[in-house]
This record gives sequence, structure tokens and C-alpha cells, in this order.
Amino acid sequence: MYKFSEKTPQPLDQCSDETLCQLVAGGSREAEEALVTRYNRLVRTCARPLFLVGGDSEDLTQEGMVGLLKAVREYDASKEASFRTFAEICIRNRLYSVLRAAARDKHMALNQSVPLDTPFRSAFRVTGEASGAEPVGLTGYSRL
Repeated sequence: MYKFSEKTPQPLDQCSDETLCQLVAGGSREAEEALVTRYNRLVRTCARPLFLVGGDSEDLTQEGMVGLLKAVREYDASKEASFRTFAEICIRNRLYSVLRAAARDKHMALNQSVPLDTPFRSAFRVTGEASGAEPVGLTGYSRL
């Protein structure tokens, strides 16, 4: 994968991470692709030990890639941190924020509610209806 650009005389595979980030800031899609390819293994390494309830391991890898793209586009070499360190922090922060969002009970009431168009009796399991027993889940209420 030797791609040449007008902005850099050497192949993108041999450029440093900081140089590639400068090229990305200048609008080079090839440099962005080279960085994403270079750090794909780091994303998988960060996502591997985590578990997303109701999700797949590929979902976490995809979210980690979003964090990597954020790192590629927002890296500032003047902060005196290596790109690898910044990228790992961005990837991990993205993964942890996804896990926190999945663990919140924000939509729990909506996910476990009974629809209003469902008849009242079919929403509950009725036991012993012939004997006059109350429906399960409605103890303490009189029968309608």
C-alpha cells in the first residue's frame, strides 16, 4: 500500500502518526485511512474484554472505531502527547460511554410497559377463573 501524495514525498505507510494527523487536518482521506488501518488492532484490543448486554462484540469494535476517528480528527501535536496515547484514551472513553448508556434505566419503563390497546384481561395471566379467583397480578383489587 504505497500511496503518494503531493503533500508528502514518502509513502504514507512510512510516515509518523503526527505527520499523518497533519495531513488529515489538511483534508487527506488517504492519510486518515492509513491511520485507521494502523490502529485497527488497538481498537480490537480495547474492545475485547468488554461486554455489551444485548449487543455483539462487533458493536463494541464499531464504537471503538468511532472513538479512533475522533482521535484522528482532533489530535493536536502541540499538547505533547503521542498520538497512540491520545487515540487509546479516545477509544476507551467512547467504549465506556456506550456501556454506561446501555446500562442506564432511562428507557426501562417504556420497554417493560403494557400497550394501551391490549385488552385488560389478556395482559394478565388468569388462574382459576371458573372458581372466581382473582387474576394474578391484581391482588387486592375487586373483579370487574
